[in-house]
Formats: sequence, C-alpha cells, structure tokens
Amino acid sequence: HQTRTLKQNRTLNREYAEMQRTGRFVRIVCISDTHLHHSQLSLPHGDILVHCGDILFADSHNFCEQRSIEQMQSFNEWIAGLSFKHVLVVAGNHDHCFEVLGQHKCQQILSNARYCVNES
Repeated sequence: HQTRTLKQNRTLNREYAEMQRTGRFVRIVCISDTHLHHSQLSLPHGDILVHCGDILFADSHNFCEQRSIEQMQSFNEWIAGLSFKHVLVVAGNHDHCFEVLGQHKCQQILSNARYCVNES
C-alpha cells in the first residue's frame, strides 16, 4: 500500500511540475482524519493543503487540554515543513480542544495555517 502511494505521488508530482510551467493551475490537496499520524503521510505537491478535521484523537470524553495543545503545536511544526503556499484547517469531531480553546487561541497555536470556523 505504501509503495503504491509513493508511486502515485511521483506521478502526481510530475503532473504538477508540468502544470506549474503553464502558471494556469492551482492544485488543492485535501486530507482528513489523520488522528495524530500526519507526520507519516506522503503528500503530493500542491499549492493549497486543506485538512478537513480530526487532526487529534480526543473527543469530550477523553480530553486533556495541555496534551491537546502540545499535539496541536506538533501539527503546526509539521505544517511549517511542508511546501504548500497556503494551509487551511477545519476542526473535526475528534478535535474537541478547538472548541474549548476558541478560534483566536487555536489560530495562535496554528500559526502556519489558517484555522477556519464558519467561513467560506
């Protein structure tokens, strides 16, 4: 499975390089449900990364604020190492701390992304 993913990414990256030469395309890469395994992903190149929720793995029943903040900081550091021009993050049902902390505090922690709440 991992080998197939890497091969697919190489193909996508070649296509993306060709699209960049024309300057007329934007590639959006969408991911979700990474549940703390984001650093294990092999992502294709793109212009915009959208994480559609479930970065963490904590709902209201197994929530620890300090641990969740540390995990969000780790996610933010991972984002910093990516080559996307823009990163958008939306919280999911396992990202309970986003709701507890509020949009402003989450945006401070996720300084390498735009945290979107009720936005389009």
